This record gives sequence, C-alpha cells and structure tokens, in this order.
Amino acid sequence: MNVMWRVYSILLIFTIGVKAIDDETLSLIRTSFQALNEYWRSFSNDRKSRIGPSLHVENVSEEYYLYSQSEEQQTFTLVAPENNSGKDLARFMKQEAFSCHQRLGFESASTLMNFGVSSAVKYDRFGDAKASALYVTKDGQDLEIVFPGMLWAGLYRDGLLVNSTQPSTFLSSGPEEFINQITQVLGIQLKGFNTSWQAREGDILLVTWADLAGKMSKIIDIAMLVAAESEVPLSQIAYNLKPYLNLERAKENILVAIRIT
Repeated sequence: MNVMWRVYSILLIFTIGVKAIDDETLSLIRTSFQALNEYWRSFSNDRKSRIGPSLHVENVSEEYYLYSQSEEQQTFTLVAPENNSGKDLARFMKQEAFSCHQRLGFESASTLMNFGVSSAVKYDRFGDAKASALYVTKDGQDLEIVFPGMLWAGLYRDGLLVNSTQPSTFLSSGPEEFINQITQVLGIQLKGFNTSWQAREGDILLVTWADLAGKMSKIIDIAMLVAAESEVPLSQIAYNLKPYLNLERAKENILVAIRIT
C-alpha cells in the first residue's frame, strides 16, 4: 500500500508541474496524504510514538543550527548559507548562540541574534557572506522569531495556519549580503526582522524558504491539516511534503518542523 500511494503521489507531482493546482488536484493530494498517514499509523502502537520528537530537520547540516528544550522554553537558531563565506558564518553563528546559551542560560531570539552578529562583524572574512537566518525562542506561551533573509515560518494550531512571517521590507529579492543587511538594523533592535506571537502546547512551527511557502501554500496547509487529524509525528509531515517542496529545485529544500512543548 505504501508503495502504491508513493507512486500515486509522484503522479500528482508531475501533474502539478504541468498545470496550476486546481481543486480536483488538491483533493487528490489530500487523499494521498491521508492514505500515507494511515499506513504509518498502522505500524504505531501508542500515542507517544505517534507524536515523536519535538524537532525534525531536513537538508540542513547540524553545523548550521542549534536546538535546545526545557520544560517551559525552546530555542532554535538556523543560518542557511548561500556561499562558502556563508557556511563559515553559519558555523560561527551557531557557536556564538551555543556559547551565549551556556554562559547566560535562556535568552530571547533577538538577544541571541544581536550577540552573534555583534561578534561576527568584528571579522573581515564574513564581509561577502550570503545567508538567511531564522532564530526562534519560546518562553511560556511567548514565541519570538527573528528572520533576516528569505526563510519563512508558519505557526499551525490544530492543523490551521494562525500566524506566519512576512518577507522583510529591507530585503526585496534573494539572500543579500547577510552582514551588510543585518548591521543596518542592529541599532533599532532588528525592526522589520522580528515578530512575537502567542503559542500553545502542541502547535507546530514550520520553516522553509519564503518563495516556496508562497508557491506551495495550499499543499502545505493540506498536509498540516491532515497531520493534525491523523496525529502523526513531524517526520511523517516532512515525508509527505518533501516531494512537493523539492519540485523544480536544483537541490533538496530546507524543511524544519518544531512542535511547541
């Protein structure tokens, strides 16, 4: 059954590649997601295994992101590099976030970003770095997101999108030189790059590229709604979405899912 529905999904992907996504196609996609989820559930013995870990990451090196979790708090930092200097910057920013967390304990996303960038601007080797970043912290029900660059985050509750980031007015197209852009706004506390929401236990934060989130928004919304109905882990959501998010991409796409605890 799994193979059959995987083939079915691939056929749907080819259909999407040659025409606009109409209601009939969306209905077929929903049916395929439901079947794949039910197949997964047939091997799951209890609810705990169905929920799974609170973080799932696709196509991002562990060198570029940091995740920590406690009873009331969660921290996730990601720098997605676009060139070699960006890779160096991503490693550096992760280390700075880790260092800050080790020394000071939990800090807000904007504090972690300011700490990392303030350290990074001291080094000439990051001057031509191209990257996008997304820092997330959750303290109680308060969720803060800092997102300089072209990454998108959407918060889903019971399968429905309740909040999402909007591309910053500072960045009109493509990943720009990270350091040059971010230092322009350090003095005004990252205005235009940050947002604060209220989150609840069980909410899911999804992260991918902003252009892709717009193009595939209907498919992502269906996947999240069906996932909520089926109570599947984050890994199954990623499994269902992966072929669609990688459509027409030269390389596999970034996808991060965080379950709010």
